[in-house]
Amino acid sequence: EYTSTGAAFDFDSDGFSNLAELRANSNPREAGDTPENRPDVEIRWVNPIEAPTIDGLYDSIWDRAQFSDVSGEQLSIDNLMINQGAVRPDGNTEFRWFAMHDDTSLYIFVLGENVDTVTPIRDSTNVWQDDNLNIFIDGDNSKLSNYDGVDDLHIFIPLLTSPSDPSENSTVFVAGENSAPVPEFEFATCLCSDGQHTWEIKLPLDALNIRKNVPFGFDIQIDEDNDGGARDARWAWFHPSRTTVDVDNTWTTPSFMGTAVIR
Repeated sequence: EYTSTGAAFDFDSDGFSNLAELRANSNPREAGDTPENRPDVEIRWVNPIEAPTIDGLYDSIWDRAQFSDVSGEQLSIDNLMINQGAVRPDGNTEFRWFAMHDDTSLYIFVLGENVDTVTPIRDSTNVWQDDNLNIFIDGDNSKLSNYDGVDDLHIFIPLLTSPSDPSENSTVFVAGENSAPVPEFEFATCLCSDGQHTWEIKLPLDALNIRKNVPFGFDIQIDEDNDGGARDARWAWFHPSRTTVDVDNTWTTPSFMGTAVIR
């Protein structure tokens, strides 16, 4: 007789029966994927032959990317974490991200400022004081209280290369002070005159310890500088919004990341 408990019906020996995993849409043959760590977003596959060219421009292949989370909500970067002069209220930005993978690389596209409303300015030594993208990854989804030095990464990608160079950036990035070493990766930004400032990124899955059907920690955050000088705001996809005081935890505490999985 069939029962929902016991080792005979738990193929991956993770403590959850195959039946319970199927009901929760987790993988009964992958111990790292359980009903308790279901992802916030599932990133879809694209044929490697059709994978995007990394130039900062939105190509038609991006129409096949994952644009929403598992609840159907748009992947908006609109949680206001730091407000030192934000020009938008919490929950109301044009900032978005979307992604796909080809079993070898993770491709991420980020829409930043509307070029009609803000002129990019880079005038600070620290990249987070200017218009800048933050990528957070916890490869094994351990979500510890401290960065583990192995597969917990924090990458800053400024929109511009330097205060003296107003052109798009495909060379300058900075690892967060708590980040594990960042592997080689490809990226490009665009000061797209007919739409929004953009970031396009290609990250190596194996070097990030990201495996198919196994959840990993993830967040996308944007630093915003509206008028030169210091940063005016920081926005997040997953990190909670501020209430009465500024909040900024992901760069020190991986447990503040959301959860993603490639399918």
